[in-house]
Amino acid sequence: GSVVDNKQSLIHCVELVRSLLSTTQPRRLHFIPPPPPTPHPINLTMKQSFLLLGLVATASAFTSPAPRPVATSNTALFGGARGGATTLEGKKARVATVKE
Repeated sequence: GSVVDNKQSLIHCVELVRSLLSTTQPRRLHFIPPPPPTPHPINLTMKQSFLLLGLVATASAFTSPAPRPVATSNTALFGGARGGATTLEGKKARVATVKE
């Protein structure tokens, strides 16, 4: 009995598998899209740098530079000049004095 029952149940299982394979259509595999890429850490750092640069540029646009001290220069008097403006007659007199 038990060998015949095992043989019968085996035949039944084989027939059941054949009927399932012949009637079922191949299963379509569902396409699972890949997860979106995670942002690279450098991108976050670059965004923070650009934001900081923008804030600094905005702040510098609304602030005035420190006043610079006015540089006073001494006039260099070369050739024995005294620094005063002279007339043409004064220049001729001076040339005559030097020639003597």
